[in-house]
Amino acid sequence: GSGKSSCGNTILRKTVFQSYTSSMPVTKKCEVEETVISGIHVRVIDTPDFFADDCEQAEEHTAKCRDLACIGRPVYILVMQLGRFTEEEHNIVEQMKKEFGNEVTKHTVILFTHKEELRGDTLKNYVRKTDRRLQELIRCCGSRYCAFSNSEKNKEQVSELIQMIVNMQKDSQNLNETYPEFVGKSAKRGNTGKKPTCPVL
Repeated sequence: GSGKSSCGNTILRKTVFQSYTSSMPVTKKCEVEETVISGIHVRVIDTPDFFADDCEQAEEHTAKCRDLACIGRPVYILVMQLGRFTEEEHNIVEQMKKEFGNEVTKHTVILFTHKEELRGDTLKNYVRKTDRRLQELIRCCGSRYCAFSNSEKNKEQVSELIQMIVNMQKDSQNLNETYPEFVGKSAKRGNTGKKPTCPVL
């Protein structure tokens, strides 16, 4: 896969989600783990690839995902592998809009894995030279992107992602942007009085 589960573990700074090399999908259901990063209560949700054509129970998985993200302002992390851009990934924005609402790209960050493959080059330069369809996808997501090397344990790459999320949410507040309708409805019944939570999908 693209490395979603490994990225979740990197964000959490511990191994929670099952992750290993396989020709078949490893993540079979939505799983969740919470932590605090830089004073922010973060809920990381690891999901199956429910946009894949061969994904079973896709509707059930997306419904569970919505339920887990109902409290707080959800952030969608679109995980992609450096050097690989498939037709499925090209069409993913429209699928995300269908499942999570037309505003979803305003709350999405693209996270590339295998950062070590840059081999001294910069991520910005990689994007500048990449497939035009990928460039358009990045623009659709507000040009918010960063990269992880999941084999590295340094905190800087996680801090960069969290800061990007914080800035994105501040911008959303300033512009009074709306979040997906399911969040507003579910948050009312799910408010437990806990500290503000940032669900990361």
